[in-house]
Formats: sequence, C-alpha cells, structure tokens
Amino acid sequence: MLRDYQIDLRDRINTAHAEGHQNVLAVAPCGSGKTVLMRSFTDECDGDSLALAHRQELVSQMSLTFARAGLPHRVIAPDALIRDCIKLHVDVIGSNYIRSNSHRMIASVDTLIRREVDLSNVKLWQCDESHHLQAVDSENGHKGNKWGKALALLDAAGALGIGWTATPVRLDRKSLKRGRGGLFDTMVVGPSARELIRRGHLADYKLYGLPQRMDMSHVRMRGDDFDARDLGKEAKASAITGDIVLHYQRLASGLTGITFAVDVELAGEHAQAFRAAGIPAAVLSSETPSTERTAINRGIRNGELLQIVNVDILGEGYDLPAAHCVSMARPTMSLGLYIQQSMRPMRPDGPGKTAILLDHVGNVQCHGLPDGHREWTLDTPERRTTTQTSVGLQICGNPECMLAYEGFEPRCPFCEWERPKGSGGGRERPEMLDGDLVAYDEETLRALRGRAERIASAPILPAGLSGVARAGAEKKWRARADAQAQLQAAIDRWGGEMVARGDSVRAAYRRFKATFGVDVLTAQLGTTRELEAMRDRVGMSILEMNKPEWMTK
Repeated sequence: MLRDYQIDLRDRINTAHAEGHQNVLAVAPCGSGKTVLMRSFTDECDGDSLALAHRQELVSQMSLTFARAGLPHRVIAPDALIRDCIKLHVDVIGSNYIRSNSHRMIASVDTLIRREVDLSNVKLWQCDESHHLQAVDSENGHKGNKWGKALALLDAAGALGIGWTATPVRLDRKSLKRGRGGLFDTMVVGPSARELIRRGHLADYKLYGLPQRMDMSHVRMRGDDFDARDLGKEAKASAITGDIVLHYQRLASGLTGITFAVDVELAGEHAQAFRAAGIPAAVLSSETPSTERTAINRGIRNGELLQIVNVDILGEGYDLPAAHCVSMARPTMSLGLYIQQSMRPMRPDGPGKTAILLDHVGNVQCHGLPDGHREWTLDTPERRTTTQTSVGLQICGNPECMLAYEGFEPRCPFCEWERPKGSGGGRERPEMLDGDLVAYDEETLRALRGRAERIASAPILPAGLSGVARAGAEKKWRARADAQAQLQAAIDRWGGEMVARGDSVRAAYRRFKATFGVDVLTAQLGTTRELEAMRDRVGMSILEMNKPEWMTK
C-alpha cells in the first residue's frame, strides 16, 4: 500500500506526463520510499519497463523491493550479481522472482551499455539518483557519459521517463533541464524531510558538530570539490581516526554505524581502530570484490558487524534501517552528497528511533541541517546555493552537548547554554543580523518603517496632474498599498504559525529572513508586482505548513 504522500506524488507525475512532459524529475527525501514508487509505476506500465541503477547494492535493493511486491522481473547485470539477487529473494521472502523473459527489467547501466540491449520496446524508464544524469554532448557523443547514451536511445523510442532523486543539484552546478545539458522537462517536488519526520515516516536525529582536527586551509579545490590528494594528506596528518572511535563510543556505543572516509587507505585505518576497540568493522569501497561486498552487506544487516567504513559507496540510495549512526570523516563541498550521507541512518526501524550524526569535518557548518528548507530548481542554481536557506546555524559551545541547531534563539535548545554576546567583533550592519529587527538601531528602524508607512498612506502625487493622468496615478498607488496590506497580513499569519510552533517573536523575525531572503520590513518596500510575488510565496509557505495529509484522503 502506498502512503498518502506517495499517492499524491504519483498522481502529479502522471499529470505531468499527460500534459506532454516526456521526462519528469521527481524529488523526495532520502527514505521516503522512492523505490516503492518505482515498483508501483512498473506494475502499472502496460508495456516493457526499465529501472536503472549505477551500483550493485542498488540493483539488488531494487530487485528485492520488486520481489516483495510479488513482481516477476528480469535483472540485466553480471551473472554473479543475478545470483546474489536470487539468494537475497530466497533468504528474505522464501521465493525467487527473477525471470529471464520478463518485460519488467532492472538493469545495471554498465551492463546495459556493454551488452547493447534492445530498448526499442520500452514504454517507461526510471532511474534513482537522477541528479547524475546529463544529455549526450552533441560534439563528443556519449564519450564518458554512459547514462546519456542509454537515455538518448530511450528518448528516441518515445519512452516516458521518471528520474528520482532526493537532491536535485549537481556539484558542477550544471542544469538538469532539457535543452541546457540536462534530460528533464519538468520537476515535481514531494514532501520535505522535516514533514516526514513530523509524521513518523523518518526518524528524527541529533547532529553533533564535533571538534575539527583537519586544517582545511591547505586543501586546494579541484573543480567544485576538495582535491582528493590534498584531502587525503591532511586527513592522515590529523588525529581524526582516534576521534571517530572515541566519539562513537561516547555518543553511539553499540549502535550500527556507517563511517564515510576520505580514501581507501584511511578507511582501512578507521576500520582497524574500531576493531582494536572491540567494535566489529569492515571496509567497503569500489575496490572491494563482489562476493566480499555481499558478505559485508549481509553482516551489517544481521548484526555481525557494527561499522561499515566506506569510500563513496553508501552515500546514495542505500537502504539500511538498522543503521543508527553516521560518522562523517570526509569533508565535501557537495550539498547533495552531504544530505545523502547524513540521512543514511534516518530510516525508521521501530518507534522512538533517534539517528546520531557525528560530524568530524565541519560539513554541517558548510551546508546547514540535513532537513533544512531548500528551494530546488531544474536550472543552474546560484553559486554557494540559494537552495540552502537554513542560515543562522549554531554548534553548542558546551563541550558536554555540542549539538547543532538553528541559531534563531540565543540559547541552545538542548542544554540552555547561552551564546556569548558581542562575539561578532563590534556593531554589525543590519543586513548581517539575519532579520533580527530587535537588534536594529532606532534610526534604521525609523527609516524602514517610514518607507513602508509611506506606501500605505494617502496618495502622494506629482504636482500638476489632472484628469486621466491623476486617476491613473491614484489607481497605481492604491494597487501598491493593497498589495502591501495583503503581504503584511500574510506575514502576520506566517509569524503566528512560527510562534505557535515554538518560536519566540524574535526567532520568527530571523526565521522569516532565513526562509525568504529578506527581513519583514524590507519585504514590504517593493513594487506592486514584487509585493504580490512575495505575498504569494508567503501564502504558499503557510499552505504547505498546514496541508492536511497531502489532501489525498
């Protein structure tokens, strides 16, 4: 049975296809059940269907989801992986659902390209982690772009496409939109991670911003992320390995965990340190043989292992509800990778689960909370992402706490530690105060309020206007004043919602600036069109906060 929000997302994808959009990018948080939705679309397809994955763990995971729903399917992958899928079916559900002649196909993209499988009869293709997908370069063909080659064939055959992702943003900031280097015609966005946490479909979490041992000032950038060689050198020179084990023992002892390491050599050191402390651990990387990968996955699922130390393998799509803890030992400038890694342990496996996130490398200070509010776009996002609006993040300075929280209040919500005053080194300018109007000086407030009141006052018109010109000017003035009044009412409702949810008035001011990028007074100073656009944004935010069960029942 699909959940209500999954039904809503399915219906909106079908509507997008019906409206003529061939390829739809569907956005839903990690752990929201994207693979279940893929199975549902496959079941409803009246012709050949293809589900694509880029790693063997995801192929077998998808195959098991189809088998649990009783769907016979074909797996296009190396023979060893097909045998692993069959064994997984038998071990988990007692039957094998793989059929070599099925019109439902699950494929490893590498095998699909290598074997040149006929895709001309495919009516529907789906792919998880679709933020990786780019169109074939017209000059260079499909060189280095296996996804582009496969999906160009499907596009030419007229197949409908659904790309799934939790993080529709690329590290290289390339567009995902058709005609601009991407493959998708439109985007459909599902519920937020915070909404799923509130409703119990994801586990809540505690995120610890731990003392950083790595000096990133000497680490160069390569492209849009840190240089791997520099990063490895700095990580080896730090005391991070001991910290990883020490803080796991202190904050997550006995819990199943995933540690993200910088490189294979360091992953081995981390795993050895865990084992030396009596914690069963194994290393998983692209160099791990297939049979060993299968054994490691089985060991972590049945409790024989407590730690998988991995290098860029389990960050995307990996479903392990038994995981309760993540240790981040790999710094990254990629917002998508950070969200994917930090949300690995947030799959619920029973009531009351709280995931433990241990950030040893400052990723949370760079990117914000993993479930922070973000605005996604198919087009190229602005640099240092406007997709991230969860500003004002703080790490509690109490060494017995160290939890991360949104810094809209002056005290840590977990231990009541109060941030030192005057730490900004003098009087900050108003625009640096995250919308905290309480801290604005009286002169600034008077100026802002005066400009806002001028719009709401009786029309002030140029001298000499008469007749039609005067009537037109008065009409424009009234339209702007009406738009301002409507926006002010929307802001008041929005602020009331925030206070009802636990914010102080001061915190609500700051949260408004963090969410909409402008403080509540400056927001009321635009043109009529700008005021109406802001009113609509605030109104949509209120609707999303109060949307009842996704309006599907």
